[in-house]
Amino acid sequence: MNKIIFVVGLFTMIYCEEKKYINEDNNKINDSLSLEVHEKYDVFQDSIKVKNLIKEFYVSYGSLDYSIENHKKIDSLQKIYCTNKLNDKLFDIFNNSGMDYDIITNDELLNIESLKTLNVKVKDIKSGLYTVSFTTISYPISPTEPIEKKVSFDVKVLIDNGVLKIDEILNTF
Repeated sequence: MNKIIFVVGLFTMIYCEEKKYINEDNNKINDSLSLEVHEKYDVFQDSIKVKNLIKEFYVSYGSLDYSIENHKKIDSLQKIYCTNKLNDKLFDIFNNSGMDYDIITNDELLNIESLKTLNVKVKDIKSGLYTVSFTTISYPISPTEPIEKKVSFDVKVLIDNGVLKIDEILNTF
């Protein structure tokens, strides 16, 4: 009888210890899954913020006609939304190289009509790459025969002194 009580007691202790380890493992798994879900949510929320930043910049930029009167407004937009590195590059292209090329839009017309088709998609969230696309009117054959043209290029965004900013515009000229 004592042997039976001992064996039952031993099995009970082993069962309780195994259940304790299983519960601890389940808690670790649940904590890990919870952390993973929160990280994915944070990444998703960050991607929405970045996409909104890019859209705000391009909507503001495309709403201005490229004229001498708007030059200061355009410079202000670039300072707000772009890193110093990109601003220096834009300044160099515009003022020093003699190029008449708008790197911000891949030298395509971005206006109120084309803004209606503006789209921003995540390309590689880890490296901060987003694809900007829009449809514009182009006149490649003759000035009387406009065609719709799909424009697409990548934009790299990073955090600069705690603020999201556009750092590079890729796939252009």
